[in-house]
Amino acid sequence: MEHMESIQLIKEDGFDLNRDVNEGSNHGNEDRAGFVIKRIWRATLHTVSARRGVFYAIASGVLLGCQLSAVKAITLSPYQIMVLRSFLFLPSIIFVAWNRSKDYDIIDLICYISDGVFNALGILLAYAALQFAHVGNVSAISSNLPVPSALLAFVFFKEPLTIFGVTFLIINFIGLILVSQPPFLFPSGGEEFALQATFENSNEFVGALIALMSLIAMSLSTIFTRKLTYRGNVDPALLSFIPGTTGVVVSGAVLFFGPTWDYFQSVEEGFICLLVGILSAAGNILIVLALKYEDVSLVTIQFTLSAPVAFVLGIILFQEIPDLISVIGATLILGSTLGLLWRK
Repeated sequence: MEHMESIQLIKEDGFDLNRDVNEGSNHGNEDRAGFVIKRIWRATLHTVSARRGVFYAIASGVLLGCQLSAVKAITLSPYQIMVLRSFLFLPSIIFVAWNRSKDYDIIDLICYISDGVFNALGILLAYAALQFAHVGNVSAISSNLPVPSALLAFVFFKEPLTIFGVTFLIINFIGLILVSQPPFLFPSGGEEFALQATFENSNEFVGALIALMSLIAMSLSTIFTRKLTYRGNVDPALLSFIPGTTGVVVSGAVLFFGPTWDYFQSVEEGFICLLVGILSAAGNILIVLALKYEDVSLVTIQFTLSAPVAFVLGIILFQEIPDLISVIGATLILGSTLGLLWRK
C-alpha cells in the first residue's frame, strides 16, 4: 500500500519521464537533461518521504556497522567505552517533551524503562563480544534482529508471519549457525594447527554467544519501542536519555567495583571513542524514528545491513579476513533479510 502511495505521489506531482523528455526536446540538450534530472530528483524526494521509515532504518544499520568497527579499534574495556558513549546520550534530556508526561501511564513507564535497560545491555554485550570475535561476525549476529523480532512481534502485536516469512527465518537461523561456528559442529582438522585453530574457534564461539545475548536484548528493546509507538506515546529524546542513564549507572558500577579505569593510549583513540558516542546516539534516534513509520520486522531487516558494512571495515581496518563458512553464513543472513523485505 505504501509503495502505491509513493507512486501516487509521483503521479500527482506530474512526473512522466517520456513526456518530460519530449517537452525538454523543445529546448537545448543541456536544458532537456537539466529539466529531466530536476523532475527525477523531485520524484525521488517524494519516494523517500513516503518510505522515510525504511531510509531511517538503513541509515541506522550503516551507523551500527561503523560504530562496532570503531569500538574494535579501541583498547579500553567495553564497560569504559559504554560509560563514555552513554554520557553523550544524557544531553537529550533537554529535548524531552515533558509537557506530554501527563499522558503517560504505568505501562508507558514500564516500556520506557525496559527499552532503556535492554538497549544499554544489548550494546554493552556487543562491545564485549568484540573482544573475542571478528567485528563482521559480531555485527552479523547482534544486528540479526529479524529472527527474534518477527517472532516477538507475531506473539505480542499479531503482526503477520507467513510461510515465506518462516522459510526466510529458517534460512536466517542456518546462516547464524554458520557465522558462529560452534566447535561441536565445526571441529578443527589437522594435527599441526589443531591447538591454534581450536583456540581461535573457541574465541569466535564465545564472542558469538555474547553477540547472541546482545541480539536477544536488542530485540526486546525494539519490541518495547514498538509498543510505545502503538500507544502513540513515543518520545525519541526520552528513548535516548534512558539508555544513556542506564549505561552510565550499570557500567560505572562495574568499573567502580571491578576493573580499573584505563587511560587513552593516544589522542586518536580519544577521538575514536567520541565518534563511537556520536554514531551510537545518532543510530538510536534513527531507529526510534524508523519504528514510527514502519513495523518491527521491516525496520529490523534494514538494520541488518550493518553486517556487510562491518565485514568490509573489518577487512580494511583490521585485516580480519572471514573464512568461507562465515561468508556463506553472512550471505544467508543478508539474503534472508532481503527476502523478507521483498515479501513486504
